[in-house]
Amino acid sequence: MDEAAITTSELRGMIERAGKAGSRFTGDRRAAVVIAHLCGAFDVAHADLGAALAKAAGMSHLAAPAANED
Repeated sequence: MDEAAITTSELRGMIERAGKAGSRFTGDRRAAVVIAHLCGAFDVAHADLGAALAKAAGMSHLAAPAANED
C-alpha cells in the first residue's frame, strides 16, 4: 500500500475535530475522548499511526484490528 502523506492542514483538522468532540468533557475523560477520536481519524487512511497513538496512550484496544496483528 502506498504511504499517503498527511498535510499539516489535514492533521490540524483532525486535531480540531477531536478537540471539539472532547470539549464536552473535563480532565482525564476529555483526554481519552480526544485520543479516541484521533485514533479513529488516523485509522481511515493511516491505521499504523492510529495504532501507535493508541499504544502510546495505553489504549491499544482502540487500534484497528489489522493494526493489532503486529
